[in-house]
Amino acid sequence: MEPFLIEAGALIAGDPRYSNRRVFSAKEHAALLAEIPTLVSFHTLKSQIGISRTELARLVAEGLLTPRVQNEAVHLRWSLSQAKDLLAGLMAKARQISPSDPGWEPFLTASRRCRQPFSAMIDAVRSGKLTISAVGDGFSDMRLLSAEVDRLARPSDVPDAEALITASIFGMSVGIKDKGRFRALIDAGHTPATTLRNPKTGVANIFVTAADIAAFHRRFVTMRTLSAETGRAIPELRADLKRAGVAVFSPNGLDFGRQFLREEVVAALVL
Repeated sequence: MEPFLIEAGALIAGDPRYSNRRVFSAKEHAALLAEIPTLVSFHTLKSQIGISRTELARLVAEGLLTPRVQNEAVHLRWSLSQAKDLLAGLMAKARQISPSDPGWEPFLTASRRCRQPFSAMIDAVRSGKLTISAVGDGFSDMRLLSAEVDRLARPSDVPDAEALITASIFGMSVGIKDKGRFRALIDAGHTPATTLRNPKTGVANIFVTAADIAAFHRRFVTMRTLSAETGRAIPELRADLKRAGVAVFSPNGLDFGRQFLREEVVAALVL
């Protein structure tokens, strides 16, 4: 329970007092206390909604599912009701097909092949722009029409891919100067991007659409974007984050540049 309370600001990390002296307002955090016993592990999530770790990571990266605590050492941190609601909404639009029916592909395959974010494909399903089917009752069992995904990835109403922002330029604009680091962040599935082919040259490149940019800002902040949001100087913000113990986003020690999880920064600075 302690990691939940620390992230919620009810307790302070590193408090040296004995646990029975570390008190907080149960009334103020009643909703959190009521939710904690209902949370489940990834294995329960997998058995209940049929989802893989990779699919879950993509949904989390795009803000479609939210762990109730960021500390990965906490196993029971997933809301089963939130996950079931997402699945039920999609399944309501799906028809059952045979696994051998041609022309269909899983969400993850479609996303990787066309570099489309899950959020864009799910929005397209909800709006009726993408047809969805299922070969079972889990998230991994859902299928999309490959031809429709292709049209979503390369819309005819985009006259010139050069008018869009390339992923590398966007990365530099938010302060991630090493192009390879922002590309690595995309390739690892932590933030979405869109592959489009330049209609003049025929060369494919990775761009960020307005939806991709919004997804990045929902999950991450950099020192540059944080300074712009708060109007405070970067050295001052850097010192505050260091004092609060907010670390650069670096899962498994990987270097994706100097960006931070927005949730951790908001909790630390009370934005």
